[in-house]
Amino acid sequence: MRRGGEGGRQQQQRSGNGAENVAAGRPRRRSALALAVVALLFFSVPAVALAAPKQTAVFDFEIYDTSGEAVAEDLPQRLRRVSDELRLLLAQAPDDYALVDLSPAAERIDALGNRYGCNGCEASIAVEFGADVYVTGLIHKVSTLILVVRITVRDADTREVVARGVADIRGDNDRAWMHGVRWLVRNRILPGRR
Repeated sequence: MRRGGEGGRQQQQRSGNGAENVAAGRPRRRSALALAVVALLFFSVPAVALAAPKQTAVFDFEIYDTSGEAVAEDLPQRLRRVSDELRLLLAQAPDDYALVDLSPAAERIDALGNRYGCNGCEASIAVEFGADVYVTGLIHKVSTLILVVRITVRDADTREVVARGVADIRGDNDRAWMHGVRWLVRNRILPGRR
């Protein structure tokens, strides 16, 4: 019995060694499998996902007022706030947009007047600053209660629309304006990011 017992121990030791060898080989197989999966995913990712962000010129919002009402004293500040919010929201999507600084062209942009009716006159400034696309925003004030917010993204070279959003808002106040801009960016300009 003693011999069988020793033989059994030797066999157990051999089995134990074999199990250790198999276990030692598992991490290698798992590593190889993981590497194969990563390689497969990398090479199957669409080229669009790997594309560099678009250099983006964001022009300030404008007002188109057909209400016939008195102009609010804080209108320039409100337009600035929604313009800054638009830039902030686009900057939070760095895989899609890389903002370019248009401040050196501020006087030239102001000299354009109402850009909403100039048929893309701002495109040359966007191109000059190296932009691939440019973004414009318009608040159309129909009345104190009814306003329309428009954001348009255009290709700087062709002026073709890349993305566009239009939303009716209720209320001529900061909260309503900001809500309109945020909703449009989230649901029309960057619809894949929520």
